[in-house]
Amino acid sequence: MQKDGFSIPSISTLFQYLPSDQIIKIPSVNTEFKKEPPKKLKFGYEEDLLLYKIVISRSCKNWNEVAAQMGTRNARQCRERWNNYLNPFLRNDPWSPQEDELLISKYKQFGPKWRKIAQFFVNRSDNSLRNRYFVLERKLNRNPSESSTVSDE
Repeated sequence: MQKDGFSIPSISTLFQYLPSDQIIKIPSVNTEFKKEPPKKLKFGYEEDLLLYKIVISRSCKNWNEVAAQMGTRNARQCRERWNNYLNPFLRNDPWSPQEDELLISKYKQFGPKWRKIAQFFVNRSDNSLRNRYFVLERKLNRNPSESSTVSDE
């Protein structure tokens, strides 16, 4: 094999220069490292309830401890599930036309920086902002005659 003008010998060529008692068997790369990625499973009701109880009880100080108590999820999964869905302070009420206008305005100003845009909204997660923006975008693409105000479905 040639790389940048240098010849790279194969493994079998290198083994010719080793004493026979030092040759080790190297496992096949295809069988050792080609594993299927873990399956992504949705949070179930029991997991949501357990996560809610752990976080509300404040028995854990950080997300790694929460994940350890959960046993089935990592810290990132627990944090994102809480911040985007389970936090009782998150608003799930219908969006007002003023919120829609503010969302469109801030998107034009900052682009898809959802965490930054979320600072301008009270108790709306960055994930809900992103989802709402794409709903508005689809509505506007279907009805280009509608102006900047789009009412909720």
